[in-house]
Amino acid sequence: MIEPQRGDRTTGRGHGPRRRGGDGPVLITRRALLAGGAAAALLAACSRGGDDAAGRGKRPTTTGHHHHEPPAPPAPTTGEAEATAAVDRVLEDGEHFPDGFTVPAGETWALADGAQVTTAGNVVVEGTLRLHQPDPARTMRLTFVDVDEAAFVGGGTHEVLDTDVGLWVVGAGRLDARGAPKTAWTRLTAPAAAGDRRITVEDATGWRPGDEVVVTPTAPRSDEDHHTRFDRVTVAAVEGTTVELEAPLEHDHPVVADRWHAEVINLTRSVVIEGTPDHRAHVIHLHQEMHAPADFRAASIAWVELRHLGPNQPNDRDEPTSVEGRYALHWHHGGRTTEGVVVEGVVVHDCGAHAFVPHSSNGITFRACASHATRGDAYWWDLGDSSDYVVYEGCIASDVHVDGRDRYSTNGFFAAQSDEPLSCAMRGCVATGVHGPDSAGFFWTNDSVGVWAFEDCLAHNNEVNGIRVWQNTSLTHPIDRFTAYRCHTGIAHGAYANAYQYHGVELHDCDTAIRLTAVTASDDGALLEFHDVAVTEAATDLVLADAPVDPSGPVDFRRCTFDSVVVEATHDEHAKHWDLVDCGVTPEQIDVQSVAGDTTLRVRDGDRAWQLVGQDWEPIAPF
Repeated sequence: MIEPQRGDRTTGRGHGPRRRGGDGPVLITRRALLAGGAAAALLAACSRGGDDAAGRGKRPTTTGHHHHEPPAPPAPTTGEAEATAAVDRVLEDGEHFPDGFTVPAGETWALADGAQVTTAGNVVVEGTLRLHQPDPARTMRLTFVDVDEAAFVGGGTHEVLDTDVGLWVVGAGRLDARGAPKTAWTRLTAPAAAGDRRITVEDATGWRPGDEVVVTPTAPRSDEDHHTRFDRVTVAAVEGTTVELEAPLEHDHPVVADRWHAEVINLTRSVVIEGTPDHRAHVIHLHQEMHAPADFRAASIAWVELRHLGPNQPNDRDEPTSVEGRYALHWHHGGRTTEGVVVEGVVVHDCGAHAFVPHSSNGITFRACASHATRGDAYWWDLGDSSDYVVYEGCIASDVHVDGRDRYSTNGFFAAQSDEPLSCAMRGCVATGVHGPDSAGFFWTNDSVGVWAFEDCLAHNNEVNGIRVWQNTSLTHPIDRFTAYRCHTGIAHGAYANAYQYHGVELHDCDTAIRLTAVTASDDGALLEFHDVAVTEAATDLVLADAPVDPSGPVDFRRCTFDSVVVEATHDEHAKHWDLVDCGVTPEQIDVQSVAGDTTLRVRDGDRAWQLVGQDWEPIAPF
């Protein structure tokens, strides 16, 4: 079935900005210097070059099939040093605000050490709200109570709405929230079995008895519930990297292929901003550039726990639906006011709608952040609006889902619109336990076209896809060192013409490793290509499906390890061209179910080569 898209299906061209081709210059703006991690992304852009024998613009490729382990999440830091203004008011433990409160412009309000403060109305920050709890043995809480989710109006307002109860940071207001540093998430060092009350992890820095942790699923794909086998348990004791649990594990968490281990996410922080399970609030930053000083930085948020946020309302089928614009941690059209903001070690859990949303807000770095039990895309911003220099570094999306048919898809990370190619990046990120129709760990859509740096990311135990691409664009998109295991489809790539370049990919225990419904489309000669793709234990390694557009060049597969290839193409009116070079297959291993007369399918194995002519294979000179 053809999915509706906003791009031009006839030409296969997207509506996003064009990037410079192969050897063209890369523009570096001042924002690159402000946004954490942006410099590396731009260096990657500058390194793209080199030409193949045909003169097509290429980036350097790796050779061989080398195993690569996704990098460990960033180690916790002590945070940035910054001047602390005098406090104008201290909110004491036990204070309750039935109508909410406002922090006036020019003032700093702070919660007392270990304070538990509740509010039944909006908290509006025009000055600075400081939530600092450096003592890991104490917990500071700001709790929204008795929130009426049914009363929410939602929408893209720049004004505070009394109906939409939450934390509103407005004008030149600033949220300064910082808990005790700790390892946000890590990995097991050995398999864990149901009944175990002791696990060993790579790093348990800052973990304490009473912390709540989640162990992610690694069950085989053959298990029907392989994507939902999470364990959520409380820590009883910590000694080095050994963690004692208050209750036994309910599920097995095996090591996959002798090297991939389950992640362990710590959900507990010493600073908590929360609603309650049936009365969710939200956090929104409404910083308009015209109202902020030139050196304004909108927030400093590190080692904070956000829970029971993101309100829901029933739709016309009485299914829960997220409220537009009211999410767990949301920057709304911040523009330059968010440049240099670092969100570190923040965890969002039990969230009703989107965990992290930098919507039309530039220069935010999310480092070692975690989302667990989130409804709707965990890392997201709205379709069609651009943010530049947004970096996700070592972040994890865990148990992402929908209830019923929500207006949003379900993805761990949504690669949204960016106007400056390669300014946005995902590095060392993980998406696991993502489930729902057409769900994916990582998703690129035609409604929001941007070129991201994408490196060393991992998707596993997702119900449907590891990566899903549904995009018409002539821009070149790099996908470097991606791993997917125990997903229905490792890479679902389509719709219908683009020039994504997958290099150094590992796909393990998938029903279909790669399903391709796209052809090459580019302005600079770049190809849609899959180089150095290692596939193991897949039911089907590669499916070449229909793409109802004409290509600008072949789809290029090189140095892949395929055992089985299926050709499903059916349309006669559009050409197809696929080249498989040194991919471990010969014509005998290719199941041609249907093929149009103008299709070109060439296979090379060393110094032997063949081309499909009609339904027959004919020897040709190596190409």
